[in-house]
Amino acid sequence: MTSQSSAASLPQTAADQGAGLLFLLPFLLALFGMIYGFGVSVSGVDQAGFMVDPSRMVVIGGAYGLGLILCLSGGFGTGGGAGLSLYWVSLVGVLASALWSVYPQRVLINFIHLGGASVVCVAAFHSLGRDSRRLFVPLAVMLQGVILATIVVTKLFPSIGIESVTGRWQGITTNPNHLGIVTVLASWATTAALFSVRSRLARLGLLAFYPPIGWALLGSGSMSSMLLNVICGGGMLFLMSLRNNPPLLRIGKILFLVVGGLAVLLGVFAIAPNLLDPDVLLGHLGRDATLTGRTSLWATADDLIVAKPLLGWSYDSLGSVTATIVFDFAQFHNGYLDLLVRGGALGLGLFALITGRLLWVLFRLARHDYLFHAAGLVLVGATLLSNISEASIYREANELWQVYVLVLITAELLHGKARK
Repeated sequence: MTSQSSAASLPQTAADQGAGLLFLLPFLLALFGMIYGFGVSVSGVDQAGFMVDPSRMVVIGGAYGLGLILCLSGGFGTGGGAGLSLYWVSLVGVLASALWSVYPQRVLINFIHLGGASVVCVAAFHSLGRDSRRLFVPLAVMLQGVILATIVVTKLFPSIGIESVTGRWQGITTNPNHLGIVTVLASWATTAALFSVRSRLARLGLLAFYPPIGWALLGSGSMSSMLLNVICGGGMLFLMSLRNNPPLLRIGKILFLVVGGLAVLLGVFAIAPNLLDPDVLLGHLGRDATLTGRTSLWATADDLIVAKPLLGWSYDSLGSVTATIVFDFAQFHNGYLDLLVRGGALGLGLFALITGRLLWVLFRLARHDYLFHAAGLVLVGATLLSNISEASIYREANELWQVYVLVLITAELLHGKARK
């Protein structure tokens, strides 16, 4: 069940052996700080809950500081390609938006978060060397700890672990949907870890991670996260089943799966079109015709985009928006509209270029590190799908964006090493 990688056959230097788990620690600490919240209500005025829960700022700030110190000794990831350069340019764009923000200090805070999140990802890369398999077991263990803590808190302290309005689990996170995304990341990391270990005992231990993840997922009641878990699990298993296939055969099987899926949808539409009725489909996903109020948010986003189409309203946690109109939400529940509002067409265009380049790099990595190739593709797909109904793109202190940036930086730097 281990991943086959030609990276092991490449010449190894001391740096290729990895700098050790210490360099991965800032990433894990930052990710944990972004996840936990004990039911803290996050609004557009709060900076990811820090105003009412400063302990999160201490944990995340400490992680950023440690990551910066380690990067000063290990380097700042200058060996990446065009995608990484575009990403650094996009962060400069975030900071530049302070020039037209009503709250420039918020832009600065968010820039520090996005920059700090990037620094801990570079430090994490130094812990891997040429072998990305070192990432997945520690990440799976940390996320399993969050899942187990969620179960314990929910059962022993339901006033904290259960959302009072809906009765859904939120555990030690800020809300049930947040918990749902944590289960997606946990199942993704655990599945990748299963393919990264050789010991049968280690595999059995990792298999034991799935029941608590499933329990927490069911408790969260997040239908979209359930769908993402199925897609992530199925995607990882499918891609790993192709690891020994020639590249052309692998591409052919992927295209066959896509075409086959479309054929099934057309068949269902021809035989039982009522099953594809929007109200029926949305009902199965726990949504109504308004997508639980999202459509009105999207209409507001459309108006704001028209008002400032090129550069957007700035990356100030929608502060400039709330200073202009009455708006009591932290996001627009669609990552692409949310990014268009904050960063305009330029921001969304940069993200599209960065993601397109990332997909190209991940396909190129199949020759050198197939496990990371498969895990990276699945994570990118999950991020893009999640942002249909939630917003995580360039969102400060957001765990899904944090892992996306880790995949981006690691893929670019691994690709740079493979070319040398």
